Amino acid sequence: MSANLQTLADAVADALVAETWPIAGTTVERMNWVQKDVEDLNAPAIIVTPGGFEPLRLHRSNGLRKNYTVYVYLAQRVDTDLELTAISDMAESLVDRLFAHQWDESVTFPNSIGSPLTVNCDVNPDDALNDRNVWRAAITVSYPSFQG
Repeated sequence: MSANLQTLADAVADALVAETWPIAGTTVERMNWVQKDVEDLNAPAIIVTPGGFEPLRLHRSNGLRKNYTVYVYLAQRVDTDLELTAISDMAESLVDRLFAHQWDESVTFPNSIGSPLTVNCDVNPDDALNDRNVWRAAITVSYPSFQG
């Protein structure tokens, strides 16, 4: 896996750790594989994992852009519509913050990485974990990197 991809995932996680979240007990973790039990999701969990990258040629003789992908998962076990509304609102706030890319000064992103090109959010993909009252969002963030 690319060192830039790992470093980028670390930076995204660090940036999210430095944020204040509206639901008490929210945790942010950087993982390579998401492994959570339902019992771990009584409060919101934000999990950042590296995705992949796609090299694109900008010109025949030189110029390369790589689009790096980072996955951000948000999940919480909810029992009421009020909890569901709160975590849904938090997901939208999370997407907005990722897209704005305005983080605490102490967070360092790789030099060649720009602001996200796209941020996509899929709420409760495949209706997974509905039977256990787990609400989740899978967020895909695409960062461009221009290289000579």
